[in-house]
Amino acid sequence: MAGRGVAAFRVFVAACGLLVTFGCSAFENFEREGSETVRSAERVRFSMSFQPAQPGEELPRELVGSFEGEIVEGGDRARLSMDIPSVPGGILGPDIEFILLEGGPVYIRPIADPESLPEGKTWVLVELSQLPQVAPGMEHFITFLTNDRFFQTKDLDEDDQVGTEVVRDVETTIYSSSLEVEEVAEVVGLSEQQVADMRSVVGDDARFKFWLDDEGFIRRMEMPTSLPPDSGDFEDPVVFRIELYDYDGDFDVSIPPESEVMKE
Repeated sequence: MAGRGVAAFRVFVAACGLLVTFGCSAFENFEREGSETVRSAERVRFSMSFQPAQPGEELPRELVGSFEGEIVEGGDRARLSMDIPSVPGGILGPDIEFILLEGGPVYIRPIADPESLPEGKTWVLVELSQLPQVAPGMEHFITFLTNDRFFQTKDLDEDDQVGTEVVRDVETTIYSSSLEVEEVAEVVGLSEQQVADMRSVVGDDARFKFWLDDEGFIRRMEMPTSLPPDSGDFEDPVVFRIELYDYDGDFDVSIPPESEVMKE
């Protein structure tokens, strides 16, 4: 079970990075030549999770839960809170909060076991280069901090419309698109091994759906995916989902004061 739990968790965080990275390329396909951004936001809340591909199906325990957080000031800071089951093998469990800065460093707060830190210290400061060792896979979330396109309204082609749906009480229009793995690799500069890894997760094409509100803000993004063979017995396809909401809401992500921070 240890191997299965670790593999599934790494699929979770890897899919986060894949969807964010591929999403930028997909935007290029969506936006018509000459279209203009209507307006930008400075803050947004988001949720990231796996969903069963078919209603009524159950996910394996390792994929149940979500990452919640906020991105502020045009994407230079973000807060992430994990709400997923504990998995063995040295991977950080639930109830961990991260504050990520563009280019680093990263602040980590162990909510579940705050007594593990010295008295008066609430946060641990970790340099960006150390993050893969401290929290494997969490480095993928840094890509959120440089994706200003999440904060911009979109003018999408009507030919890509596939339906409508209410997301978090907001009326949205659904758009669909896909990119071949080779095209993604060329755009983002993937190595041969990275291409092989990507194929094991998304197949030959990276397929996307976007839900946009009447202003053109993204309210939901999805990418269907399959779990790699070492993730366990679960072989059914799943969907990785990001939802964005509360654009320009009344919240902030503040850097902890030095008196509350322990350096690694």
